Amino acid sequence: MTGPKSPNSTPSLRNSLLKGSAWVISGRWIMRGIGFVSTLILVRLLAPEDFGLLAMCFVIIGLTEILFEFGVETAIIQSPKLTDAHLHTAWTIRVIQSLLVAGILAACAPLAGAYYQDERVTTLLPLIALGIVIRGLSSIGLVLLRRELQFRREVAYSVAVRVVTFFLNVGLAWYLRNYWALVIATICSNVIASIFSYWVHPYRPKPSLEKFREIWSFSQWMLIQNITNYASNQVDQLIIGAKLGAQSAGVYAVSTEIAELPTTELIFPISRVLFPGFAKLRGEPERLKHAFLNALGFLATFSVPAGIGVALLAERLVPLLLGEKWNDAIPIIQILAVFSVFRTLFGLPGNMLVVIGQVRLLTFFTVIQLLIFLGGSWALIDYGLTGIAIAKAAAAAVFLILLIDRLAALFPITRREILTQLVRPVIATLAMVVVLLGVAPNLPDTKLLALIVQTLLGATIYSLVLLTTWSIAGRPQGTEKFLLEHVQRLMHARNNHG
Repeated sequence: MTGPKSPNSTPSLRNSLLKGSAWVISGRWIMRGIGFVSTLILVRLLAPEDFGLLAMCFVIIGLTEILFEFGVETAIIQSPKLTDAHLHTAWTIRVIQSLLVAGILAACAPLAGAYYQDERVTTLLPLIALGIVIRGLSSIGLVLLRRELQFRREVAYSVAVRVVTFFLNVGLAWYLRNYWALVIATICSNVIASIFSYWVHPYRPKPSLEKFREIWSFSQWMLIQNITNYASNQVDQLIIGAKLGAQSAGVYAVSTEIAELPTTELIFPISRVLFPGFAKLRGEPERLKHAFLNALGFLATFSVPAGIGVALLAERLVPLLLGEKWNDAIPIIQILAVFSVFRTLFGLPGNMLVVIGQVRLLTFFTVIQLLIFLGGSWALIDYGLTGIAIAKAAAAAVFLILLIDRLAALFPITRREILTQLVRPVIATLAMVVVLLGVAPNLPDTKLLALIVQTLLGATIYSLVLLTTWSIAGRPQGTEKFLLEHVQRLMHARNNHG
């Protein structure tokens, strides 16, 4: 095996993580930009029911997949002594997993159709399962790229797949004008992703189960954690599809995508980079602590105003971007945007618990979150989608509090140090909210102009208050200092170039 190599010096690791974060965030925004444009086009060509039908199918598919998710990628990334046998075994496990998932989906499709009371689900599930088998054949080299911190190549792969998928989605939707466009595009995108994976990394896996016991010893709790985490994140769609129908499921699915767009595009790429970085610092608690606090401060600085900003702008954003037929999504987007802030912030403490070997505790807290959501949904189901969204946001808030409390108890970090990273972004966001609500009645009638004014004004107020509170706090090390120094370096370089 040509062997994954890990940076061993402090500057090398830090530089690799910074470059990796930049590549993954840039790539993620490019992909989400493409996806967002695709959504804007598709909502004009297709009906909410078409999106709802696919959302209903993918809840069942995801639930089935997670039952056989053994966490092999995490096992490879954190393994201190990785061999060819580990990689061959991990790839073989994934192939077996995809075959099991596809077989169960095909067998249970009639039951899923009966649950949703929609025969179309019965027809679609076996077809989509075919794409899952093909995706399961993808190269394990993609995981090696992440372990080796070669995020540029991983981003190039992801962007290439997304671009091809974009043209498939739009072209098929324009031609077919129904849910079959989404189904066919999904299957084709899995084929393309699998083929491209062998192009992006030279490693060629072989069938083997030699290291199954070793991988399973790590993965068994990750399996339980993945199941509970998926249930916590997707049970809302399961409830909505059965109780409220495809129309409501479609509104909720699109609302979720819009509401979480700014925040998920921070947490996913940063977590993708930071987990391998945190794993490398596992034996150095002080460095791990500072890495965690810096990452939390960065996420809070951008995710808190982004999520709350989407909630404030939803009334003008939805008619402008999606059209009047999607106005029912406005209150759902507002609530789920607040949820997305909690979701962004609890991602890092969750990663930390995995790194320090507390997967069992993380699983327990995820179960608590799920139970709170189920109880809230049962109590608020009469309020429709709004009630479901409120229950989801409340459960996420409790989950975040539990994670912060336990992390402070198990790791050499205080609750005050954690809260210090959150207080300035929260104060600046509250100031932004007060100003925007105050000026809202006096904004122009033109939706686009009003949206631009609100966005620019909100960003200005937030930035000014954030820098003011940072100065009052004594200009400590953190996101504000890093960003200011970065801007100064750019200006200095520009002046020298000029």
